[in-house]
Amino acid sequence: MLGKIIKTTISVFPALFTAVKIFISQLKSSQSLDIFTFDEVIIWLKTRKELKTSDDDNIAFTLLEKHDEQYQIVIGIYNKLINEILDGEIIMTKQIDEKLKDCHSNNELVIYE
Repeated sequence: MLGKIIKTTISVFPALFTAVKIFISQLKSSQSLDIFTFDEVIIWLKTRKELKTSDDDNIAFTLLEKHDEQYQIVIGIYNKLINEILDGEIIMTKQIDEKLKDCHSNNELVIYE
C-alpha cells in the first residue's frame, strides 16, 4: 500500500466522485486546520491499511477542491464494487504543503496504491 501514487482526473472515476458528493452531504462536520500536509495523508491512510487491503476493490484516495480561500480535502477508502466510501474524512484548511500540492497539480483526484 502507498507504494504508488496515481494522479488522475475525476472523469476516470465518475462513480467515486458521486460517492464523495454523497459522503460530503451526509457528514455533519469536518475538521478545520491551518495547514494539512502530504505526511498527514500518509499517516491517515496507514492507520487504515487493514481496511484498504481487506478487499481488492478498495482504493485509497484524496480529492482536493479549492473553495475561496480554503482547500477542501476528502480523504478516504472507497470500494469500487459497492460504490461506497467505507471510511473517510473531510478536511478544511487554509494551506497545504508543497508535496500535497504537487500530487494534486492538475488533478483533483489522487489514488494511492
